[in-house]
Amino acid sequence: MKKLVCVVVGLLAGCSVSGNEGDFGVEGANLRGVSRFQRQSIIRCLDKQDGDSCSDGVWCNGEETCQNGLCVPGEPPCDTPCDEMHRHCADECVFDSDCDDGLWCTGQEWCCTWENSDLHCEKYHCYQGVSPCGNPIWGVLTVCDHELDVCRPCREDIECDDGCWCNGQERCGTAEEGRHHGVCLHAVGSNPCSDDEYCIEEKRFCEPLPECWQDSDCGPEKWCDENGKCAEYR
Repeated sequence: MKKLVCVVVGLLAGCSVSGNEGDFGVEGANLRGVSRFQRQSIIRCLDKQDGDSCSDGVWCNGEETCQNGLCVPGEPPCDTPCDEMHRHCADECVFDSDCDDGLWCTGQEWCCTWENSDLHCEKYHCYQGVSPCGNPIWGVLTVCDHELDVCRPCREDIECDDGCWCNGQERCGTAEEGRHHGVCLHAVGSNPCSDDEYCIEEKRFCEPLPECWQDSDCGPEKWCDENGKCAEYR
């Protein structure tokens, strides 16, 4: 096998089957000028035959075997991103960079990992970032320019559409509105549902409010049925 080391390296002139470690790195083999990776790969397969198991200590590159005197990685265990630290195949991501959609206007996407699982997120899944041009919860936004990657004032109402039906129609503030000029606002009175209705976003539909949500809404001797109606006990 010591002779095999000489053959693998190819340029190990002066290699012999006897000698000591030291400048040679492996007994009898002159490994000067050979990369650290190659050297470690050779050492792992000393005194082993082709097909014998070896290990480079990395889980994500598969189970290694000796091939022609080198420790060669096998088939990776994951088709999805691989978490080396926990030796686990992730669903979508291991690092925040796995979630990056390459768009500045969508904000910084992030990956739910063991380190931030206290955020009550699903591990190994990507989550959207927050637009750098405003927080939609506030209902006041500037427009993000996808070509220039800058925030700019809105110019027309259609630029302010947030895609949500239940919160009403958005519009662009006019010059007459002073500090709200060029920012996106929710149009007053544009909510699609009345005060006695609640909104179902998935169906884009207004449903009448039920008479009750729970038994305590109905008073004594009554209970709240599955249709949201107060019924008397029989």
